[in-house]
Amino acid sequence: MKRMYLLSLVVLLALLVSGCFLFPLARSGSLSVYLTDAVANIDDLERLDVQIDAVILKSDDGILVVTDESTVVNILDLVGEEITLATVDGTGVYDQLQFDVSQATATVLGKEYPVEVSSNSFKYNFKEPLEFSEDTTLVLDFDLSKSLKVQGRWDPENVVGKLHMTPILSARHGKLYDVEGKVTPHATQLLVALFPEEDSEILTTFTHHENAKWDEGEFRFPKVESGEYILKVFDDYYTDDATDFDITTLTPIATQSVTVPTDYITIELE
Repeated sequence: MKRMYLLSLVVLLALLVSGCFLFPLARSGSLSVYLTDAVANIDDLERLDVQIDAVILKSDDGILVVTDESTVVNILDLVGEEITLATVDGTGVYDQLQFDVSQATATVLGKEYPVEVSSNSFKYNFKEPLEFSEDTTLVLDFDLSKSLKVQGRWDPENVVGKLHMTPILSARHGKLYDVEGKVTPHATQLLVALFPEEDSEILTTFTHHENAKWDEGEFRFPKVESGEYILKVFDDYYTDDATDFDITTLTPIATQSVTVPTDYITIELE
């Protein structure tokens, strides 16, 4: 693979309760990074604010600082949205993307609590060195359902000292498509999941309540690989053990086959 020696990196954040850093790579040297979240299985969690102080590409030969401008992101609030963080030019080939995090806080029942972040960073090690030679896209999923840990049983009245975050990241790449739809009727906040037929990561998100941007029950998965999926909707996804969340053991209230790319999806509940 030929190396591209001029690197322009655009960093963006998006949150979809499914977790993604998105990297379109092109011959012109553009690299875009998105972040989207994954499902939190704690009903009482109202906010999860993460202060990102720097985004860095790393290799054995050195580092490339994408941005060192501090930004606070509420993972639960930016569902399906995208914001630009930075653009940088540089050279080289890199093995790891790192987000430096100075602090994180969770708001539960109107009170704010500290969250300990493992190594004060989110990291993703590329399976192969990041070399730019053709149009492609890499998405890193940030899975909050596996990343946010609770010591012991979850007790929203006694949270102090119990929340820890060890970010779990996975990757998908290629030509990507948005998957959008609506669940109707929509009586509560529902969990929606895309199960790929091949052995890869399950994508998850929540349905929205009606607001200026979303209709009641709408959902969106940004940047999904083409292929065959099973879409499942769940209304009972919280477990007493907040450290052990396994979506494959849940019982869906609706199931539908989906071929990506796809048109707008409508799920009608009985």
